[in-house]
Amino acid sequence: MARILNKLSPAAIRNLKRPGTHSDGGGLYLFVKARKDGTVIGRYWQFRYKDRRTGKIRSMSLAPTHDIKTDDARETARDYRNMLRDGKDPFTEREKLKQAQLGEQTI
Repeated sequence: MARILNKLSPAAIRNLKRPGTHSDGGGLYLFVKARKDGTVIGRYWQFRYKDRRTGKIRSMSLAPTHDIKTDDARETARDYRNMLRDGKDPFTEREKLKQAQLGEQTI
């Protein structure tokens, strides 16, 4: 069965006020954080996947919606799905990339 991708329209992303996670498909989620009175504090992109070694669901925060475009979040999720398909752990790969970038900055 094929996955449904890009479920959330740009208007839905802007206007969602219900707190919680909202699936965009393919492991990409929009997390809406709100106060008790219902005032939205922020909207964040997350990528969720099942860790093959432990069987646990892992959640990686990508960025707030005001910092990353929807298309960029979807492209990042696609890259992470490709890593999973190739047998790589996206979280570990992201950490390796961060360490490499920190190493380059100190030189």
